[in-house]
Amino acid sequence: MGIIEKRGNLTWADLYLKPWSCGKNHLLNKVVKVQKADEQDELKKQKVRIRQLEKALADAHLDSLIEKEYFKMVCEAANIDDPEEFKKKLSLR
Repeated sequence: MGIIEKRGNLTWADLYLKPWSCGKNHLLNKVVKVQKADEQDELKKQKVRIRQLEKALADAHLDSLIEKEYFKMVCEAANIDDPEEFKKKLSLR
């Protein structure tokens, strides 16, 4: 049968098996999700917050990578052979 595809609230089984079930609906899987309205709103807010945090994390990683590469470029321009040693000297000051 393959992968069950979701089309709106209907699955492959709903679309193709239900017409031929001949009143045997008890054989089809049923999933019921019960939520209060405020729980549904809270879930949406959490999803939005997760997206914001993922974006912030991605921005922080990009900033870190850019900073490291910029430091390497500056070290090359200043003819510094060992950037790690130079970092240690800067941190001692």
